[in-house]
Amino acid sequence: MNNEIKCPFCSGDMELGKLFGNTRLGQYWLPEDISFGTCLKKLCLTFDPEKHAVDLGGIILQGYEPFYEFNNLCKAYLCRSCKKVIIDYSNIPQK
Repeated sequence: MNNEIKCPFCSGDMELGKLFGNTRLGQYWLPEDISFGTCLKKLCLTFDPEKHAVDLGGIILQGYEPFYEFNNLCKAYLCRSCKKVIIDYSNIPQK
């Protein structure tokens, strides 16, 4: 089965990955091959989860917010009919 997915906006190749995070650490997209154990060690047990997420090949979707300010939330578009979510992180600074 062919798992290649094209972007509905630019027709470029899309990468399979997973979302990881919580309200304290921030939200990140990480490549599919990163294990849950690596996520825990590198993101939860560190003082700089953003740097480690980027080092793992990830993207910052919502930065680390130690005081729960939630100033930099990414936009997400939901299609209820096909049950897909497209996340726009263009407003989130990357390290």
